[in-house]
Amino acid sequence: MLLVKGHLVMEVTVENAGPCRKVMHVNAPADAIAPGYSEVVSAFTNVAKVPGFRHGKAPAKIIEKRYSDKIAEEAKERLVPEFYRKALEKEGIVPIAIVKVDDVSLKKEVGLEFNVTIDVA
Repeated sequence: MLLVKGHLVMEVTVENAGPCRKVMHVNAPADAIAPGYSEVVSAFTNVAKVPGFRHGKAPAKIIEKRYSDKIAEEAKERLVPEFYRKALEKEGIVPIAIVKVDDVSLKKEVGLEFNVTIDVA
C-alpha cells in the first residue's frame, strides 16, 4: 500500500507470469481517483448540452447521471495510465513492453482496479 499524507493512494501486487513477464494488480481507492474523476466531470459539464440549462451551466450531478457511461470511459482512459506509471515507479519495475491491460473496473464510490501484463528484461 502506498500512503501519501496519510491517505491511501493505491495497492499494488506483482506476480511473475514467466521468466520475463510480470502481472501487476493495481487497486486505487475512491479518494485517490476523485480528483481525476472530477476533472472529467468538469470537462463534460463545460461542453454538455442539457435541455433546460444554458450551455455549460448544468449541475454536475445531472451531467454525471446523463453521461455516466461516457464519463466512466473517459476517466478510465485518463486514470489507468496515471496509476500504471505510479505503480511502476513504486515497484521499481522497468518495462520493455505492455502486453495487455485487462479487468479494468472503475466505480466512483469504490475506486479503480486493473491488471497490467508487462514484459521485463
